[in-house]
Amino acid sequence: MNKRIAILLPYKEDYNKNNAGSASLWVKDFFENSKLKKITTIYGINTKKKSLSKNFVNLNNKFPLFTFKKNIYYANLFLKNIHKQTKIIEIHNRPEIFHFIKKQNSNYKLILVFHNNPLLIRGSKKIKERQDILNKCSNIIFVSKWVQKKFFEGLNNKKSKKCSVIYPAIKRLNKFPEKKNIITFFGKLNKSKGYDLAGEAVVNILKKYKNWKAVFAGNEEREKYNFTHKNLKIYKWLSHDKILKLLKKSSICLVPSVWDEPFGRISMEASNYGNAVILSNKGGLSETSKYHIKLKNPDVTNIFKEINNLILDKKKLSNLQKKSFFDYKIFIEKSVKNLDHIKMKNIK
Repeated sequence: MNKRIAILLPYKEDYNKNNAGSASLWVKDFFENSKLKKITTIYGINTKKKSLSKNFVNLNNKFPLFTFKKNIYYANLFLKNIHKQTKIIEIHNRPEIFHFIKKQNSNYKLILVFHNNPLLIRGSKKIKERQDILNKCSNIIFVSKWVQKKFFEGLNNKKSKKCSVIYPAIKRLNKFPEKKNIITFFGKLNKSKGYDLAGEAVVNILKKYKNWKAVFAGNEEREKYNFTHKNLKIYKWLSHDKILKLLKKSSICLVPSVWDEPFGRISMEASNYGNAVILSNKGGLSETSKYHIKLKNPDVTNIFKEINNLILDKKKLSNLQKKSFFDYKIFIEKSVKNLDHIKMKNIK
């Protein structure tokens, strides 16, 4: 079978079950549900034995530990290893690599997927670079309307038929899961994610309500906090599968980010799994769910207040959970269908 489509992950991503980042999970979910997976090969780095999905080519053994211009070296390595039949290259979050490959071979159909703010990524910070991407790219995919809006800042044209918003998504559960008195927080345990605010608020909640528990998980070695309570469990890291299992059981999920989240995968997953999500109005977070509690000001007092209100008003908590679950509009089948359609148009 001809391998016409090549997907290139960022070299910093680790394409395995234990260390997968947002781009790796996006690729894995879309690949597994795509009708084009037989003609697709994924390229990237995997430091473990087993990859997240099949049709994966590991560039790890060929990638030196120390090298300058890693994106360019990585792109060269990728071009040397791709199948000769490749027609479409899907590049994730690396516009610098897009520019390089386009100069090397203009015959490829290039699809560029932005997972983060384009104004903060090398290769798309400048207006000229983004205009060049718009002119030469076959298609540009954004993980949220907010990310798309950032891309067009400073450009004369604010829309293009080449551009699409395709949200990260997961499969729906067959039925509403059984919920327990658990509050969750997943993400880097730092100030930008609002971990310092969530930690203090949740400890105060657990002191007040003895029958509630909380589970936090993430990683951040640079910042140290000492949130302790017998009903609070903090993990340095959990695999994506374990996080989803916890979201099935949890009742309330906190996403009080103080930085502009490009989308907010945890918020999307928590809503999909029937959680009452309390989030800040930063970046693309509000796009992750139609039903949520939006913090006007993400601070300890407001987070505590919103959790407290949900615990006291069981009917409100239940209604929010069920609306999040049953009225959810972002699902993997729809997202994959949109992306497959874009690729098929390029193939034809």
